[in-house]
Amino acid sequence: MALVRIITPTLNRLDLLQNMVLGLRASVQEPHELIVVDNGGRAWRWCAEEGIRCLRTGRKLGFAEANNWAAKQAGDWTHLLLLNDDIQPWPGFLRAMLEVASTGCAIVGAVLFYGDGVTIQHAGVHFSVDGAPFHAYKNQGPNIPWLQNNRIVPAVTFACTLIERELWMALGGLDERYKNGYEDVDMCLRARERGAIIGMAMQARLVHHESQSAGRSTTDMANWAVFKETWHTNARLWHVLGVAPHLNVGIGKEPSRTGAVGR
Repeated sequence: MALVRIITPTLNRLDLLQNMVLGLRASVQEPHELIVVDNGGRAWRWCAEEGIRCLRTGRKLGFAEANNWAAKQAGDWTHLLLLNDDIQPWPGFLRAMLEVASTGCAIVGAVLFYGDGVTIQHAGVHFSVDGAPFHAYKNQGPNIPWLQNNRIVPAVTFACTLIERELWMALGGLDERYKNGYEDVDMCLRARERGAIIGMAMQARLVHHESQSAGRSTTDMANWAVFKETWHTNARLWHVLGVAPHLNVGIGKEPSRTGAVGR
């Protein structure tokens, strides 16, 4: 049986955390433990009242550093579920993700919607012809045929993702050179280099109030520079994806840009 540790970093947005926890309690029956990473705020007080395990950093950590630090202290687990505090869980999402993981997918993503609950924000990450990641089917409705079956995708956002222990340990966690952007896509690509399969659980559906953290986009340019140096040099990205640039697996031809894929 899978033992899931759910890691949720938070910073001075107790309202978001409380809403996420309420949804989590109503939607998940599978064995799990929630671990909140309090990035120098006061969430630990509320967590203590609620009986939620809380790790206090004493300072603001980036997404990669916070999750890596928490994973090392999480104890025994078969899977990590990385879950943003600005997520509203829907019933059955974790069960659907575990079912996809059981088919051999080492990383499993979920379908994320904007606050209206019907407009797609994320249904997998693909790549434009110039090697920039983008969200597939963003801003479309929930009834498109592509969403009806689980799929293998190049990458997923880590606003809500399930990762098996063996792969996480083999990769050494998230790359801390990235500061709140691109670390999720980078890990997916490193996983693919090792032969791991990235899957989308299409029945795992949640609302994501994207990029709620203050200063979330201030490091976009620096993160994009790290990503380009890491994955565009010597066509490494295209080798991992198994295609030539002009035969890109991306859906559509989104314009070149330096903004991060939202998480």
